[in-house]
Amino acid sequence: MKRALLFIWTLLILLPPALAQDYYKVLKHSRISTGLNEAGAIPYEDGVVYITEATSVGASSPTDPLGRRLFTIFLMENSGQKKHFREELVSQNHEGPVSFSGDYNTMVFCQQRPVAGSRVDPLGLYFAEKNEAGVWVNERAFEFNTPDAWLFSPSLSQDGRTLYFAANLQDSHGGFDIYRSKLRGEVWSKPENLGPEINSEGHELYPFIHPMGRLYFSSDGRDDDKGGYDIFMTAYVEGKWAEAIKLTTPINSLSDDYQIWFNEDFKEGYLTSNRRSRSK
Repeated sequence: MKRALLFIWTLLILLPPALAQDYYKVLKHSRISTGLNEAGAIPYEDGVVYITEATSVGASSPTDPLGRRLFTIFLMENSGQKKHFREELVSQNHEGPVSFSGDYNTMVFCQQRPVAGSRVDPLGLYFAEKNEAGVWVNERAFEFNTPDAWLFSPSLSQDGRTLYFAANLQDSHGGFDIYRSKLRGEVWSKPENLGPEINSEGHELYPFIHPMGRLYFSSDGRDDDKGGYDIFMTAYVEGKWAEAIKLTTPINSLSDDYQIWFNEDFKEGYLTSNRRSRSK
C-alpha cells in the first residue's frame, strides 16, 4: 500500500440509494482523521473501530526497519473519547484492521507476530470471541497463516462463517489478491482465490462483504486509471463472480481510495482515502 497520508471519510446519502452511487456526500471524519494515517473504519457497538499510526492519543507509533510507522487498533466512542480497542493488542508490530460478525461476537484481525527464522515478522489473521462479560477470549490463529505470505484486511460475513481477505499467496494473479474461506463445522476451508473477475496483475486489498452479498474491494490494476487505487464492486451470481465494476464519484476520486463500509440500507458508511479536500 502507498504510504500517502490516509484519512477516514464519512459517506452520507443525499437521495434514495436506488438511484445511483453518485448521490453520496463524502465528508472527512474530523474526529478520527489526524496528522497521522488512519484507515479501516467500521462501527462497533458504542463507537467506531479503526487503525491509526498511534500507540496512544497524541503519540505516534513505533516504526518498522524501513522507517514506516506501524498501525494500532483504536476505538472512538460515541462520546468522542479515543482509546485502544484492546490493550493486549498493542505491541511493537502492526495491528489491524478488524472485522466483526453481524452480532459482534466474533472478531478477526490482522497482526504481525514473530516467526522463528523469518527476517520480517509476517502479517496474519487471528480470531477471538466475546464472552458474556464482554471480554474477548479464545484467541486463535487462522490455520492458513504462513511465514511466506502476508494475510491482510479481513472481512467477515454477517453470520461469521465466510471470511474474505487480501493476501500475496503463491497462486495470486499479481501482488495481493482477494481470497475467500468458509467455516465448515469448526474448520476453515483452504483459501480460494476469487479469480480474474476480481483479481488483476496489480494489487487487490480491503474486501468488504455487505449483508446483501455485494463484495467491495480496492484495486490498482483493474483499469487504465493512473491515479492509483480505486474501489470496485461485484456480486456472486449463478455460481460465479460478476465482472467487477468501478464505483463512480464521489466514492472514487483522483487520489487513492481504499477500504469502504456501508450500513445495511446503504444510507451511510466509511471510506479510507488520501484525498485532501472535501467532496460534494
